[in-house]
Amino acid sequence: MDFSQPDAEGTFELTATLVDDHHSTLSIEGELPGYGKTWGTYTLQVGSESRVAGTLTGNGRTLNNEGVMLSAVISGVWKRENTVLHLTTLDQVNTGDQALVRCEINIITKQVSVKIFHLD
Repeated sequence: MDFSQPDAEGTFELTATLVDDHHSTLSIEGELPGYGKTWGTYTLQVGSESRVAGTLTGNGRTLNNEGVMLSAVISGVWKRENTVLHLTTLDQVNTGDQALVRCEINIITKQVSVKIFHLD
């Protein structure tokens, strides 16, 4: 798989962060070319005592200008390097499509980079 050419990419904003002892839930929002307005929520579970990596689950929605809404069930892994979270997910879309998604979330600036790679 060629990770240099995403099928879609966009810049999002981290809009909410909820934390507790064993997980954090992050919400992002942005515009994704070809999909329209896009929302995602990720629940990150810690995978070690160091709390710098683990697994995640989530959900996503898109709504384009024609009123077509897509939904996705999300699962994957994450790791933190300094102030940036790196998420790699496999998304199952309600149309039957599947995608590998790479997100970089700067938890200080709240900027999010999203890259989508469709699976054949």
